[in-house]
Parts: sequence; structure tokens; C-alpha cells
Amino acid sequence: MFYFEKKGPTAVMSPKRLVLLEGEASWQGESHMEVRWGNRELEKEQASIPLLVEEQALEIKAEYLHMIYEAGRAQVDGQSLTEHLKLFDNLSLWWLTTIAEKTPFIYGFIYKVFKLRALEKLYLKEGCMELIYCGFDSSVHMVLKTWCKRMGHTYRRILVPKKTLEDSLPVLRKFFNHLPHGIQALAWLVRRWWLRLRHCERLKVEMGKVFREKGVTIATFFPNIDLKKAESGKFHSQYWENLHNLLDQSELKINWVWFYLPTQDIPFSRAVGLRNMFNEKYSGRQQFYLLEDFLTFQELIRGLQLYLKIYFRGTSLKKARGAFCFPGSMMNLFPVLKWDWECSLFGVMSIERIFQGVMFDSMARHLPANPWGLYTWENQPWELSLIAGWRRHHTETKVIAYAHSSIRPMELRQFMAPETYQHSDPLAYATPDVLGVGSSVGLSTMRESGYPKEKLERIEALRFFNLTQKYGSERKVLRTTGRTLMVATSTISKEAYFQLKLLEDAWHEGALEKYKKILIKPHLAFAIDPILKNLNLKFEYEVISGAISNYWKTVDVVYCANSSGACLEPAWLGIPLIITKPVDTINLNPLLGFDGLKFVTDASQLAKELEQPRVMEIPDDYFFLDENLESWKRLLQL
Repeated sequence: MFYFEKKGPTAVMSPKRLVLLEGEASWQGESHMEVRWGNRELEKEQASIPLLVEEQALEIKAEYLHMIYEAGRAQVDGQSLTEHLKLFDNLSLWWLTTIAEKTPFIYGFIYKVFKLRALEKLYLKEGCMELIYCGFDSSVHMVLKTWCKRMGHTYRRILVPKKTLEDSLPVLRKFFNHLPHGIQALAWLVRRWWLRLRHCERLKVEMGKVFREKGVTIATFFPNIDLKKAESGKFHSQYWENLHNLLDQSELKINWVWFYLPTQDIPFSRAVGLRNMFNEKYSGRQQFYLLEDFLTFQELIRGLQLYLKIYFRGTSLKKARGAFCFPGSMMNLFPVLKWDWECSLFGVMSIERIFQGVMFDSMARHLPANPWGLYTWENQPWELSLIAGWRRHHTETKVIAYAHSSIRPMELRQFMAPETYQHSDPLAYATPDVLGVGSSVGLSTMRESGYPKEKLERIEALRFFNLTQKYGSERKVLRTTGRTLMVATSTISKEAYFQLKLLEDAWHEGALEKYKKILIKPHLAFAIDPILKNLNLKFEYEVISGAISNYWKTVDVVYCANSSGACLEPAWLGIPLIITKPVDTINLNPLLGFDGLKFVTDASQLAKELEQPRVMEIPDDYFFLDENLESWKRLLQL
């Protein structure tokens, strides 16, 4: 437990010292162990926290999910946290907070939590009793300081300058983030009115009439639609693909509720125009609504009342801060979670998700969902509001969720602690009656996670029907010259920057000499132009748009961002695939865990992979692709 530190001629016994180095910090003194907080590249006998997180990811994931479960049950003045944050009889705001949502795609605190847990385990394993933190993160400093104080260990912080990031926030955004959360919430409401609510018309639904009719409701992300078909008045969502044909042939009255996500192609005002056009063309048999259509003046007042109720209730929940510890741990993580806690109870996330709850409640009161209601599943907070709304107003409705994309092993939003599903009290975590999964791997992952097996169902993968009977169809002899490289970027700014910068560095090493054409395919929800302008890439490239499947015939190699689901199709088709490492986050790749998969970390590795790229082997039942959609027919009684 001790090492000898020489001070003058006499050797004294000192406690084992762990030195945590952040950024470019270095240490010249004595230590038992030097640990890098963010780097994978090490010197001497250093340890890397990111590498430790990778090794322990599944174990820490299980512990983290359990912590979220226990935090919701934490008692404050005789009531649980979920009860204190009650919005409706069957919905608590706790489940809608960013802390409970827990997606590494958006929230940086999750990776910090994982890193702190890996550090804690290493520190205790090595028997250390002194910690020196050479870093700039004040929230990490507060966690470590309090932790060492609780254990009676020595702690010291050496402040080091923070390196400016290439993708740092704009000045206006930084200013906004420093405003009081109540003002941020008010600004959000004003902005939402300007961008969306002012374009909506008064809700044209007669409650008595619709409840006399038998009809179903489908809530779906919007747009991501076929614009050519839209020009002729036909609604065709790429989330639902061939299911549209079955629905058109049925006699069901269908209400489509669009959960709008901003895109460059279709601003909200155009979405309103498309809604009106589709309603006119379909003449009542299929009706189309934007979720904002259900925010009447009365619902607006109701939403503000709920926000104020939660705001003042949240100020009395300081005792709940002690709940954010891993099982058996003395390390309290609240300083890292503080901003998300405040934003979720008092700020933008609070008011946004409360209004989503109000709008879905209004939707459920106005629209029938008989015999079923259906929605696109990613396990996002708005889905919980939707389920709760249906359960309040349609007790006989069968709630069906469709996992339209991949199930990712480390996308924490998709998972809960197994205990979470075992509670039946009104404010328990809401799950659909059926979760349809279109992948053998996805089904196995969900079963192993503890999700209720009786609620899981094998179902055809609608979004991937373009791959039907094409397994391995693009596997070919790789050309030695004149190759075409597709670069599929993601929605994460840091990741997109790293991916393209890595490609430029590899180009300087001559790695693109065998490539004649470079195609950059941005994600629909993320504009890549500012990053391209910043990097000023010297090699020739073309930014492409449209369906990614249109390019597979001409592409020789795909270079994919870590978190992008675009890697699935080339893997299925047999196109060589290169995937980057995660950038300051958890590994979010859907193929994580497959044998032989390596993630490139630097230009030299990328150059090697570009020279001799490899085909990723995935099973031929990764996607369920039955052209007759028999599972869908049975599930929806079509």
C-alpha cells in the first residue's frame, strides 16, 4: 500500500499516489501510477481511462442502469423522486429527464460517469490513498475532492489550461447556456412559438365524431419522406416503407401524427403545407397531424402550470442529489450531473418534455387508437408521454412499438435495469405491449438485457427492404486503382471533425492514391458544411445527398463514423468497411462486439485500412426481410 519517496538523505514511507492527467498535462514528481483521463496514447507505465472504459463497458453499463433505477426510488420527505415529479397519474417527469434518458449520442456527462467509475475501480484495486488531479474540469474536480474527503484520503488539484476545441460552441449559444434556467425555458417557448406554433391552425377534430369511428393512430418521426411521391400527393415515410402498401389496401381509418425533427430540406412551415396537401388528397380515410396541432390555448396554459409546479417542487429535492452513486460506491456523481438535473427540472428540457406530455395527452383525447396505436421506437422520452397518454384515455388499446433502426449494445437509452420492468405502480416506467424488432442480433440483445421477453416480437425490418435477396451481392474483387470511397458522417460534430481530419492526415501520407473519387455523405440531420469549411480539405471530393442505397453499386469502400448506422448496409452487401474509434464518448457502433472488427484511431491505421480494407462478416439473418410482411399482417390484424 505504500511506496518510498526520497526527501533528502532519508527515505520516508508515503501512501500510494495516483496522478490523473487531463489534456496535455504531465507529471514530474513521484507516483505509484500515472493515469491519462482522455488519451489512448500512453507513455512509460501510464494507464488510459478510455481504454479501461472499453474493457469494462458492459459491466459499468449494468451498474449505471441500476443507479438510474435506484435514483428514481430515492426517498425525499417520505416520497420517491418519481412521485415528487409526477406530471399525470401515470407519468413522472423523472423518466423524461436527460439523466434517465441517458443517451451518449447527446449527453456528454455519461462518458464522464463511465470514466469516473473506471478510475474509481483502478484506484481502489491499486490500494491508492492519495489522488492528484492535473486537469481543468471543475465538475470532475468536485467529484474527486468530495470522494477523497469521504474516504479520508489526500487529494490535490493542479489546474491546467484547457485546450480550445475546433468545434467549440458559438458565442451566442455559450451566452444562452449561462442564463438562469427559467429564462432559458421562457426563451425556448418563445422560439418554439416563432418556429412552429404560429404556423399551426386551430385543431379541426370533433371529439364526439372521432370516438364513434374505429381508427388507429401511428406516431412517427417526420420528415424522412419520399419527396417525389409527396409531389404527387402520396405520403410515403422511409421509416415505414412497404407497410404503406398494406395500410393503403386495408379498410382502416388511419391517423398519422408527425413528431417533427428539423431538417434543411423541410422546414416546419413546409411540413404544415405537406400535412394540408395530404389531408386533401386522402379525403379523410387517412388523416395527418403535426404533434403541435394538439397544443390548443387551453393546453398551452396547462403546460405552463405543470412547468411551474415542477419548477417549485424541484427546489425542494436537494436531498435526492445523494442518490447518484454506483452500487456500493462512496463516489457521488452529482457534480457531473448537475447541469442536466437543473436543465431537466427547471430549464429547456423540463419545459420541452412537459409540453410533449401535454400534447400527447391532447392527442390521445382527440384521436382514436382502436384496436391499436403504433409508433417508431428508440426509447426516447416523448415515447413515454405517448404511451402514458394512450393508457390514460384508451385502456383497450394495444400499444405497439417498432424498433425502426439498429439495437446498439452501448446506446444506453435503449436499455433499463431489469428491475425497472418489474414494477406495476402507476408511475412505473412505461413500456409498450409489443416491441417489434427486425434483427436477430437486436432480439438477442434485448432479451439478454432483461427486457420482458413476452413483449418482444420478431418482425420484418421495414427500413432495410432494399436489401432483400442482396446479402453479399456487392462483394467483389477490390480494384487496385480508380476506387470510389464513400465517407458516411454522423450527427456528432466532434466525431465528424475527427473522421474527416483523419482522412486528410491519411491523404498526406499518400493513402488515397488508389482512390479516384471521394463521396462524402452527410447525415440527414447534420449539416457538414461548417466542418468542411473549417478543415479546407485539399483533396477533391463530392458531397452527395439522397438515399445512401443509390450509391452502393459504384462504391468500393465505405469509411464510416463510429456512431453512424450507415455501416450496416455495406456490411450486409459485402462492401469493405472502415469504422473510426469513438471520440470522447462510449463506443456507439451497432456492429460493436462482432469478431474481427477494429476501429481506426489514427492516420497510420486508416492508411493501412484504405490500402487493404476488409469485408465485415455479419449473419444473413441480421435483418428479417420477408417480402410478404407476414409478421406485420399478424401483428396489425391486416
